[in-house]
Amino acid sequence: MGSALQEYRGEEEFGGVAGKFIVRPAKQLRRTFSLPPA
Repeated sequence: MGSALQEYRGEEEFGGVAGKFIVRPAKQLRRTFSLPPA
């Protein structure tokens, strides 16, 4: 799940809208699948 990690890092770079619509859903998906933190 390297993409999820890249999106998490992107949250700090983009912040604001990108962080909310990209990073947040990614975190929610991880909860849904009960995946361990990267």
